[in-house]
Amino acid sequence: SDVCSSDLASAGAAPELSLGDRIGPYVIVDRLGQGGMGQVFLGTDTRLQRRVALKCLLGPEAGTPDDRDRILREARAGARISHPNVAHVHDIIDDGARAYLVLEYVEGESLHARLQRGRMPVDAVVGIGRQLASALAAAHRASSTATSSPRTSKIGRAHV
Repeated sequence: SDVCSSDLASAGAAPELSLGDRIGPYVIVDRLGQGGMGQVFLGTDTRLQRRVALKCLLGPEAGTPDDRDRILREARAGARISHPNVAHVHDIIDDGARAYLVLEYVEGESLHARLQRGRMPVDAVVGIGRQLASALAAAHRASSTATSSPRTSKIGRAHV
């Protein structure tokens, strides 16, 4: 069931996703977050029975050929990176209304959320900084740039 929010509908964008909606073999389970240009959903891969993150663009560009090209470029760039601190690209889906990048789901909290809880110990900040620098170096070597917000997993490993 697709429900259009008035803001997205008036902008001519693709419909908003609801829990239980299907995108190819993926079922939407939750909305993980939204930024200025896109949103990320938690999904279930019904074929492999695993959790995934589905990323799509928002606004008037959502669903346009430029949106599809941008998601495809991001998927190809991410697929070239093999690094323990970079979420793996699993798939790309175009459902006709919009394109989705399907990524490894990294359980944990965003760095922003962690910082809201208070100051972090210096050694934790240094460790996360090293992991992010290593991930960005791998992305640079693969001739791409990381476009996701940093996250830290439950075991304290940073991901971009």
